[in-house]
Amino acid sequence: KILATRAGIDRIGRDMDNLVLHSDMLENMDRRAMERRLRLGLGTISVDDASFVPEEAARVGRRAVYLPVDDAGQWRQALLRTLEIMAVG
Repeated sequence: KILATRAGIDRIGRDMDNLVLHSDMLENMDRRAMERRLRLGLGTISVDDASFVPEEAARVGRRAVYLPVDDAGQWRQALLRTLEIMAVG
């Protein structure tokens, strides 16, 4: 909760297969830049050729960040990393 507050997140909910991180501060920031930072921060290294693969599923809307929920539970790590990225500014 402390990290979410530091990141400017008002509340975290779920909408179908997505976690939704609600934040009014997103309305007044460069959302494309934030989306780019999140996708780079959540990306992975490909096991096939060791190239960097950005996480394309992270999406920043007008007042919320959307993260996919997976059955394997990787969403927990993605949520924590997203909050860390947003808290830095």
